[in-house]
Amino acid sequence: MSTPSPLKSAKHIGDFVTGAQYDQSGLTSSLHEYLHGVGHEPFHEHARTAGLEQEVKSWSTSDSTEITTEDTVRALLPKSAIDHFAHETGLTENAVVTTLQEVLPKAVRRMAKRHEEV
Repeated sequence: MSTPSPLKSAKHIGDFVTGAQYDQSGLTSSLHEYLHGVGHEPFHEHARTAGLEQEVKSWSTSDSTEITTEDTVRALLPKSAIDHFAHETGLTENAVVTTLQEVLPKAVRRMAKRHEEV
């Protein structure tokens, strides 16, 4: 078992003290940009491939979305996207993933509404 680095531990403590895992500033905008770039159909195809089609469909059709799991976030978004969000927002990867558990279902719903309007 490896010992966490002091810098990594300090970031986690900083996230806790500042409430960063609950701070959605910038992350929602970055996520919407990412989803817009990926596109509705490719994102849903990826969800289907990942075995998450039903969950993503439920987000797309319901205005009252549930919080999802860390595993679901990590299955739907590549590490490079999560790293990008961390860089853009200044949050740690863990804080980004924790926040995405709430934000991703809402963003997928918003993407679905926009897709329906087209």
